[in-house]
Amino acid sequence: MNVSESTPAGILPVRKTWYGRTTTTVDPTATMVDIYDEVGASLLILGEPGSGKSVTVLDLAQEFMSRAVQNDNEPLPIELNLSAWASNASTFKDWIADQLRFRYGVKKKTGLELLDTHGLVLLLDGLDEVNEHDRLTCVDGINEFIKTVEAAGIVVACRSEGYRGIGEVRVNGKIVLEPLSSEQVDSELSKRGFIELISVLNTDPELRKLSESPWMLNLMIGGDVSVEAFLKLEQGVPEVYRRNLFNLYIARQLRREPEHKRAYASTLIKGLSWLAGKTTEHSGGQFIVERLQPRWLIKREELNNKYKLLPYIITSRVSAATMVMLTGVLMMWFSRAMGWLLAFGERDLGPRPVLALLNVEQGLVIWLVITAGIGGATMAVLDFMLSAVRTKQSLEPSKLRRGLIDAFSIVVNVLGFGIVFFLAAWLFMDLKRGIYGGLVYGIAFGLVVAVRGRNRTLIDDIDRAQEVGWSLLGSVRGFFLGLVVAALLSLSSGLVISAISGRTLALRLGIVLSLSGAIVGAIIFGLRRVSVEDVGVANEGVSQWAKNTLMVSLYVGLPLILLFWFYTGRYIESHRAALETGLFFGLVIGMLAGCLFGGFDLI
Repeated sequence: MNVSESTPAGILPVRKTWYGRTTTTVDPTATMVDIYDEVGASLLILGEPGSGKSVTVLDLAQEFMSRAVQNDNEPLPIELNLSAWASNASTFKDWIADQLRFRYGVKKKTGLELLDTHGLVLLLDGLDEVNEHDRLTCVDGINEFIKTVEAAGIVVACRSEGYRGIGEVRVNGKIVLEPLSSEQVDSELSKRGFIELISVLNTDPELRKLSESPWMLNLMIGGDVSVEAFLKLEQGVPEVYRRNLFNLYIARQLRREPEHKRAYASTLIKGLSWLAGKTTEHSGGQFIVERLQPRWLIKREELNNKYKLLPYIITSRVSAATMVMLTGVLMMWFSRAMGWLLAFGERDLGPRPVLALLNVEQGLVIWLVITAGIGGATMAVLDFMLSAVRTKQSLEPSKLRRGLIDAFSIVVNVLGFGIVFFLAAWLFMDLKRGIYGGLVYGIAFGLVVAVRGRNRTLIDDIDRAQEVGWSLLGSVRGFFLGLVVAALLSLSSGLVISAISGRTLALRLGIVLSLSGAIVGAIIFGLRRVSVEDVGVANEGVSQWAKNTLMVSLYVGLPLILLFWFYTGRYIESHRAALETGLFFGLVIGMLAGCLFGGFDLI
């Protein structure tokens, strides 16, 4: 039975047939909301691509929202795309609550309460977009939810072809959005003045068939496309027709943009097409920033070919090292300014300890080249070399073996960075600064890169945005682990420092390094990570990364500022120099620690 109803501008009337347990004739004047109410607030919408399923779901959402605004007792409509369904979800109810938090910022507890108190009408689109292997479990989850929760209302939309063979969604009524009839198409074209187009459709069966889809017909008549344009379309090939219609539509849309933007049309179209394909392949059709991964850059059959990721690895590591160095330079000048202000303009009593260790001020450009260029390239090489080991670690069930892999990664990174920075500083400057550069930069970069690389692979190099909590047990473990690791590093590096600068300086640096390691270990391992899917809203990953970086930087940096300030002040007469030392090293180490919790992923 055909049902004509008034629809928003640009959306054509659609024939609807209702199949319940028995075929029932629908009142021609009934709207979709009327049908939904008649079948008892439980409805399945089927149809071919472009038949208007998603538009119908959104129309229902608008009507339900109007009801809720007028009456506080009416349930709220919630539209969710089933393409995000995860078969590992405990129950469909929990999945809905997670999606409410993820997409709308509703706390999970509140979402569950709304479901239990019949406060929501669920509008579930895209059942056919669920992964084929998970589609049956999704249907089972929906049926179990309908049976046990008794929601205030539920609407499920699916392509007719995708619904075959996956079981029956146990709703009260089923609506099939059928193709437009030739009479409906011709009537609509006549109303809009496309008389010549009717003649074209009558002479071309394939184009006539395409016009039976409301969405395709809207592409044909939705703007200033001439009949001559349709006559130029390649005849008799449906896929070519569709592609050419899309191209006409895109060209029409681009004509609305300023002329200077049209020059980039082909690049824009190519980029959007690539993004749409990768989003569908890797993210269930939802573009979410924090789900981007290097695997998007290569074809599925090339995932095991790590050489394909070399451009990404080099670019990302050099960019990260550059940002670290530039931030460090800013912190150096900030430390000097704060030292001058807080020391009430105290005169400088000689070389600043902040700069004396490596004489950075005298070779700032050189150190920028060494850290950003050579350091970034070293990071790329070591990550590339250790990728097989890290892949093995991510699959290793034994904690002991994972720990041994961690230790191996730390040793390789510290030695690798240490040797490279030593050689670079020796080549560009002198032997003494080469030794100190190798020790300081080798330990700092080596530890950070090794810790960041734990349980990561090259194709999944970017960590999900996470919120952080606190674990007392983890903090205690981290304190002793950091103390032991830092003490071992102090002992090994102290042998070198004592040979070139004396035992006193080696002992002092060993003590402060050990204490710093204990503090950093306690804070880093005490922070408990929670995945953003459980705590945040979609596409808030960037702000979450930035928030985590700043927060952890302060957590680590503030106690280290006090440690370095107090400890240095015992051996240096200048309060200003001691303050600068505390600020600089506290801020830099805090920044590196903060980068482990999102800073590098953000870059």
